[in-house]
Amino acid sequence: MNKMTIKISIIIPSYNHAPYLEEVIHSVLRQSVSDFELIIIDDASSDHSWEIIQSFKDSRITAIQHQQNQGASQTINEGLSLAKGDYLTILNSDDSYHPERLARLLDLQKDFIASDVNLIDEHSQAKESQETAWVHWFENLKQDYREHQNFLATLLKGNFLITTSNFFFSRKLYQQLKGFKDLRYVHDYEFAIRALLADFQVAYLPEKLLNYRLHHSNTIREAPLKAIQENVNMLLSVATEYKQQFAQQPCYLQSLSQHLKELYQYTNEEWASQLHYKLVDKENDLFKLIHDRDQWIKERDQQIEQQNSLIDNRNKNIQENKRLIQSISNELKAQQELISKQQTWIADRDDWMKERDVLIEKQQSWIADRDDWIQERDQLIQALQDEITSLRQSRSFRLGQRLLAPFQPIKRIIKGENYA
Repeated sequence: MNKMTIKISIIIPSYNHAPYLEEVIHSVLRQSVSDFELIIIDDASSDHSWEIIQSFKDSRITAIQHQQNQGASQTINEGLSLAKGDYLTILNSDDSYHPERLARLLDLQKDFIASDVNLIDEHSQAKESQETAWVHWFENLKQDYREHQNFLATLLKGNFLITTSNFFFSRKLYQQLKGFKDLRYVHDYEFAIRALLADFQVAYLPEKLLNYRLHHSNTIREAPLKAIQENVNMLLSVATEYKQQFAQQPCYLQSLSQHLKELYQYTNEEWASQLHYKLVDKENDLFKLIHDRDQWIKERDQQIEQQNSLIDNRNKNIQENKRLIQSISNELKAQQELISKQQTWIADRDDWMKERDVLIEKQQSWIADRDDWIQERDQLIQALQDEITSLRQSRSFRLGQRLLAPFQPIKRIIKGENYA
């Protein structure tokens, strides 16, 4: 079969991976194999993923947008139902292909093929040094496969295929398996186990042809305990469904038993870890409460100290007010005594004024009597003057004057006057 005549369908289920989506799509368009179709289904992303998808203008791209989120397995199944290629492959919207991936896998012409993966971070940089526990687990599984080359036995020990992005399978396998089951965390693992249990040609290529991005928002990391529980239930269901095949291959039961033990152990560790983190959170909450309490006590003590200071100031003010009141009381007492004295003085003054008024009244009576006496005197004097005037004007007075005229010098002499 000439690989140039084989058409490959690549399905990208996209959901809220706008930071990585352009790199993902470019990794498909830059494949050395060009005879493919790319079906991109945006599962109602809330970021600008759809705008990025629409920005690619390539006739090989079919873009579909969901109005409501349907989940990874349903979105993948929708893409697979639309695919026309003889080979089908999936690429999650945060992973990316090596430029030769499709060509290398197509060369094998197997029904189910996977490769080794390269671990990268959110910046597309190598992440192995940051995830030592993950790398150790992954390398142990790959070493197990290298030792016995039993694809299914190693897969039952752990999903060393890692992701649906690592699945490359034929149309006839898809038609028999009927797509992915509606599982949140292990739909890829369950599909791979069914594929290897079916009678198909499979291959594992130990070349790092896929970049698997491990970051904080990977679905498997959102709820580890739920993921483990779903994994355990799936493995037990597979063991029940394929018990006859497992009975014929003891290595399968051994691998499955070892995996379940590790999952149970991991569950206990995860429970212990979650309990630890919950206790730490509780301690942090408690420490915060203690800090808040200590802060409150400190603020309370400061308020009490302020209140005590205010009370001291109030007591000082009260003492000062008491002294002021006492001083005012003394002044009031002195004023009352002075007022009492003043009232006595006023009473004495009033008595004196009464006596004065009586005396004035008497004086006025005396003055009236005096005025009457003066008037009588003046009348008497006037009468005497009138009599004197009348007398001087009388004939007798003139006659006497004349008679006494010779005796005037003698009179002056008698009075001591100089006679001239």
